[in-house]
Amino acid sequence: MLGANLAMESLWSFLLYLSGLLADAFSLCETPAKLHANELDRDQYFGTWFFIAAASASLSSLETFTTADGIVFRMTQSNNPEQLQLRAAIQLKTGQCVPRSWIYLVTEQSADLATEARTLHPAENCITAFKSQAACLDMDEFLLIPRTHSACEFQES
Repeated sequence: MLGANLAMESLWSFLLYLSGLLADAFSLCETPAKLHANELDRDQYFGTWFFIAAASASLSSLETFTTADGIVFRMTQSNNPEQLQLRAAIQLKTGQCVPRSWIYLVTEQSADLATEARTLHPAENCITAFKSQAACLDMDEFLLIPRTHSACEFQES
């Protein structure tokens, strides 16, 4: 009797494993590759980026962006090769512009910087693809930034 139970448990484990493999094989989601800093082509991230949308697993994570009408980021290399400078010009829904600045410390153990969007008004299929990729990562909450005002200009420091 014990042997039959063990065989049945093994069969169920195998069937569950097999169904997982089949689900992965037919899934439209790709697992994103995480790069370490020494593998990262930083030049591809330098320049101006328009923040178009955000996705998250929880609505509370998106609350920071609900007052924004538009955000423009600029990524540059700082004087220190292990630091990246990220500046933002945030256009609030009230029309007010708010500048922000961050320094990213880049070490060989850090993951890559993920950035989306290159144009102020991307094609709808770009937004749809972003939502789909986010959903694959269990980020079901989505916020599209309105962009009704013109973009803020960067203030030189």
